Amino acid sequence: MTATPIPRSMALAFFGEFDVSIIDQLPEWRQKIDTKVISANEWLKLKPWILQKIGQWQRVFIVTPLIEDSEKMEEVQSAVTAHAEICGLFEELPNDEIALLHWRLSSKEKDKVMQKFKEWKAKILVSTTVIEVWVDIPEATVMVIKNAERFWLSQLHQLRWRIWRSELKSYCFLETEKKSWDSYKRLKIMEEVSDWFKLAEYDLKNRGSGEILGTMQSWQSDIPIEILSDLKFLEKVQEWARWILKHYPDLNELPALQNFLNEKIGDILA
Repeated sequence: MTATPIPRSMALAFFGEFDVSIIDQLPEWRQKIDTKVISANEWLKLKPWILQKIGQWQRVFIVTPLIEDSEKMEEVQSAVTAHAEICGLFEELPNDEIALLHWRLSSKEKDKVMQKFKEWKAKILVSTTVIEVWVDIPEATVMVIKNAERFWLSQLHQLRWRIWRSELKSYCFLETEKKSWDSYKRLKIMEEVSDWFKLAEYDLKNRGSGEILGTMQSWQSDIPIEILSDLKFLEKVQEWARWILKHYPDLNELPALQNFLNEKIGDILA
């Protein structure tokens, strides 16, 4: 299905004519990633530790939700602002060793930035979510996600996966100033859970699957959450659907079909 815990993808896989294969084990050599929710002040205190990791030939991602600052979201830091801030904070590093990557760059420019990061010419990469796909740099072991409350768990997990690529110990820091219970509780789950199935289920319950028969990616759902989260029930539904199509290909014997469904539903309720 997918390595990323996207609720709608999970729902579509269950309701479509797919066979679901579950791979729930990591390679033996891959260590559990350490994830921690931090404040802006705590992020600044990480500087000596980050420099130590860079000295050990490891690399760092700094991820932001926006490319440029927005008047509508003044509290959200952009990649451009974060890059300038980090160039000033890490004065020990030449500015050209702190790279900037975002969606507005051309494909050629993005490739050039990533190649620079891969070849160790850049030690820190400040980026938007453009890195959530196609990035595989085993030496990148540290990630700081700024304004982490702006992301859903599925996206946080996909970003975190960028530093979970080798036998080296990896660390993900979720920076936020939001102390509201719902937001904070959601981020704290990332500290405790690395199982993408559990993260997908939590996202499914909190933001919905989106439409099965439409295009909505979240919130609105055609199917009750109690059904979506019951894998055994969904497997039974697929089994019944195959039986019905085999015995009633034209769906023209409705009384017999209704009796069959009533019997099966009675078994479930019992």
